Amino acid sequence: RRASGKTSVAPKTATIDLLAPSRLIQRHLTESLCEEVFQDTRHRERERVWSLYALANFWNHIILHSPGSITQAIEEAVRGEGKVWPVTSGSSQAFFGRCQTLTWKFFATLFHRFTAAVAPESTTAFAQEFHGLSRHFTNVWLVDGSRLDAIAHRLKILWDVRSSMLPGCVIAFYDLFRGFPRVLGFDPDAARAEMTRVLEALPQIPRETLLLGDRLYASVKLFEDFGHRGLFGLCRLSHRLKLKKLKRLSQEKVDGGLLEDWTVEVGSGATAPKQTLRYIRFKKGRVVYELLTNVLDPKKLPATTAIKLYPRRWDIE
Repeated sequence: RRASGKTSVAPKTATIDLLAPSRLIQRHLTESLCEEVFQDTRHRERERVWSLYALANFWNHIILHSPGSITQAIEEAVRGEGKVWPVTSGSSQAFFGRCQTLTWKFFATLFHRFTAAVAPESTTAFAQEFHGLSRHFTNVWLVDGSRLDAIAHRLKILWDVRSSMLPGCVIAFYDLFRGFPRVLGFDPDAARAEMTRVLEALPQIPRETLLLGDRLYASVKLFEDFGHRGLFGLCRLSHRLKLKKLKRLSQEKVDGGLLEDWTVEVGSGATAPKQTLRYIRFKKGRVVYELLTNVLDPKKLPATTAIKLYPRRWDIE
């Protein structure tokens, strides 16, 4: 679906051409970029046969071609078999050893520099029904965090480890119109709160960006930070928030349901200043959607658009 640029789910028989994105990756994931990242990030690490470029290039091929096993792919590459694997003189043992010992910071830095280079070339081919928002917002990004327990369970290196593992967590900001993550943060501390990690990542978000988040992001403190940084948010209402209605902006029948748009005061003022936000509520039978946003001008983000836009937050999953 993402490769085709359509919003509907592609049938199982559909063929997706990865040639164009593969060429784009190869044009920017260069040996010179990897060498620059390695030199800027290294502390005591030394260059090996499995250099940062060799690892990144090989992982890219693994993702695109999905071999039966990584070991099989490496052995074929060493023997020079097939045309899909980059030729290497490194062994599979050296590959896995290098992956285990090389700090994640190399890959994090490489990811950020790579995406920064790719973004200007990428097209806004997705979610075209919402492209009118580009007149008012620099970007529309989705934000979510996740712990990496599911990945830890799949790592062969941990199969014989009997103790409980805390594998860390990620926070991701996904570009809805371009179809790939623009900011991806890893934290080795699995216990760190998601909201703390989001607040730390906000300086990386361009001004005038509209961020879509779940109930966790319905935070008075977060909306206060949005205001200071020139950012906008749209999230599900958390009923833990104290909400006072100030003025009803509109009320209309939409798709057999009732859509209301209010200006509200949110928060108690105990931990952060109270915030003036918009509260958008759609009710159809037993179905109720309640959203908060700091986009106070309904012309920039109409209530009908907000209700249709919010479900796209699931794209980040």
